[in-house]
Amino acid sequence: MSVVSNSGIPGVNINGERWFPSERDFRECIKDYWGDWYCDSECGKLHDVLLHRPGPELDAVKDYASYRFKEMVDANEAREEHDALAGLYRKNGVNVHYVEGFRKDRPNAMFMRDQVFMTPEGAIVCRPAMEARRGEERYAAEALSRLGVPILTTIHGGGIFEGACAMWLDRENIILGTGARANKEGAEQVEWVLRGVGVTNIIRFQIPFGHAHLDGLMNVPDKKR
Repeated sequence: MSVVSNSGIPGVNINGERWFPSERDFRECIKDYWGDWYCDSECGKLHDVLLHRPGPELDAVKDYASYRFKEMVDANEAREEHDALAGLYRKNGVNVHYVEGFRKDRPNAMFMRDQVFMTPEGAIVCRPAMEARRGEERYAAEALSRLGVPILTTIHGGGIFEGACAMWLDRENIILGTGARANKEGAEQVEWVLRGVGVTNIIRFQIPFGHAHLDGLMNVPDKKR
């Protein structure tokens, strides 16, 4: 006996107006389809970290001042210090992931916090303020995609924003800084995403001239008061 659906085509079932989409929102589905990627704290338990081990791009530096280095960086020493840090993460049960393949003219690529800002529902891929750092975020995005981390937006247009210009207080409260490394347009793009993932209180903060990021001015060591 042949089954005839409401489409009139044997074996094909098209529900038409009787079909309804799933009402589960993204935060309910993320673990099922993407993985356990979540961040709303500066001091909670760290499970995963994204790093870049200093590579040949650091060996190629000739004019260190053009990259805003105060002095020439010892590439081998930088790698030793990086490996010690990564080892400490692993010793404490943190999964260490790497961004690879940076351009050879991007020695600042080891400063990963500037390239990505994490939220409870995925990553915001940032856009550096310095021309000498532009494009680093492309490789961070490739690594995030490879890991299965949802990318909620990439700072675009005239916006600039670096990850260390935002700081979580708790799930609903965040400090959002603007200054030399984050302009109004970039901060507004970040705020739009944060509102969408349930942040209700965004504290705008003007980062003083001469300072790059929020974490150079303040840090959250614990949730206890």
